[in-house]
Amino acid sequence: MRIINSGVAALDRNLFEGSSSSDNNTDLLISATAGTVTLGSNNAFAGDVNYIDNRSTQSFDLTANNTTFDEASPYAIENLVYHKVDDAALGLVRTAAGAIYVTQKSGSIQRGIRRRLDSRRRRCCGSPGDL
Repeated sequence: MRIINSGVAALDRNLFEGSSSSDNNTDLLISATAGTVTLGSNNAFAGDVNYIDNRSTQSFDLTANNTTFDEASPYAIENLVYHKVDDAALGLVRTAAGAIYVTQKSGSIQRGIRRRLDSRRRRCCGSPGDL
């Protein structure tokens, strides 16, 4: 799904999962030109390249709305979300409560560390605890 050119969307109960040979490359692209986007409850992401490609300045908290991903590891999930951790000018997509995960794929682990909000924990490349 692409949201572009002032388009607005409210997404609830979307199953982005296809068969093993037909998952989307990117489930949700939110362009810099998108209008207001609301990511509601019970969306199931399964993209092979990106679950969410957030090129906008809008931020989303998916931690308490029954959003699911076809990967279990928070690091694998982070690798499939493009957002503030990857580019400081973009909005944050929070996929885990109380933590921001960063990986080598984010391009800069230091940038991911700087994106940490308040006193929340940050986790890096599978290491437990604070950095």
